Amino acid sequence: MKQTFRFHPIVTERLRLREIQETDADLLVGWRTRPEVYRYFVNAHPIQRQEHLKWFWETYLPDADRIDWLGCKKETGKPVGVFGVKRVGMDGQTAELSYLLDPREYHKGYAQEVLRALLEWSQNYGNVKTAIAEIHKENEASLRLIEKLGFAKKEKRGSFLLYEKKLEGDKIEEGST
Repeated sequence: MKQTFRFHPIVTERLRLREIQETDADLLVGWRTRPEVYRYFVNAHPIQRQEHLKWFWETYLPDADRIDWLGCKKETGKPVGVFGVKRVGMDGQTAELSYLLDPREYHKGYAQEVLRALLEWSQNYGNVKTAIAEIHKENEASLRLIEKLGFAKKEKRGSFLLYEKKLEGDKIEEGST
């Protein structure tokens, strides 16, 4: 039986997360076309608006096993990044976490804050037992972050390192590592 994610709003200490929308295309494309961002992607190239919208309509919306949130500052509503959870694997209990920050918001702790919340959400609402993250081997900040969150390196896949964190039995609390 295919399990599906159901959207639940997420609020962290500094951010409100809402599901991405078609109207976010220009913002997301703007971040995704910056070399300091896309160089760490599997498909390392700047994208165009049409490419993003095609992905949004043909891949994202039909995929019941994926949710991407836009994180916005509580005080100003200013977007800081997009954060995702995608169920992967045959067991239905493994999910990949992902994120893309506005480069102007690097090194402010937003990714850590949201990834903690996504781990909690994944376990509590998504029946996820194992979280994974695939990080480019040269993305030192993300490698440090994922290790700080308790993920363990499992294997190398080309230019990427696969990390894993078991959630079963853990009660994930906001602010815990």
